[in-house]
Amino acid sequence: MKEIHDRQELATVWNQLTSVVEVGLSVPDCVLKQANWTTLFASYDLLFSPELIRSCSLLCKASGDTRFTFVTLEPDPTEYYHRHFRTFGAIVIENDDDADNVWLAFEKDPGNSLADALLYSVRRFTILPASVKWVVYGDRAAEVLVFSTSQPEIMGALPAGEGHPVDLETALETFLGYVSDNDFAARMRQNYANGK
Repeated sequence: MKEIHDRQELATVWNQLTSVVEVGLSVPDCVLKQANWTTLFASYDLLFSPELIRSCSLLCKASGDTRFTFVTLEPDPTEYYHRHFRTFGAIVIENDDDADNVWLAFEKDPGNSLADALLYSVRRFTILPASVKWVVYGDRAAEVLVFSTSQPEIMGALPAGEGHPVDLETALETFLGYVSDNDFAARMRQNYANGK
């Protein structure tokens, strides 16, 4: 596991993530550029938990990748994180990194205040491997994680059960039920109906 401090390394990852994610949008808008990708949803409670790291490691193994990268979208990695802390709010995580140690990196004070640690300050983010065969998009305001892939069989690597990614209707009936009104639910259905 390593933090990204190099501008060119961030630019490479940024180009990959902008090929699949609309970085200026938030849920319930469609944050995915590929409407035909298989999409599942999880509660934002999964964010930064060791279980999220384990789930991403499973997706990596299923997609043939050896690492994945977490990148903050909001606050901005360059205008906020790099300007204030000389880091980009981006972490490269190897498949075999210990999930609990990765969790500690998210809790790390980047400079002057623990409130700026990724765990507390990130409002929107992405996680993706170099192959870009899957992506996780997190949106704190909507309280949701969006898991999406170009290859549906990759999602089969995720464990089932409470707290793990589910289809849109299940998400709207359970954990999104308390944050969504009729307009939110309708927009989610309109924007993510193609995701099986």
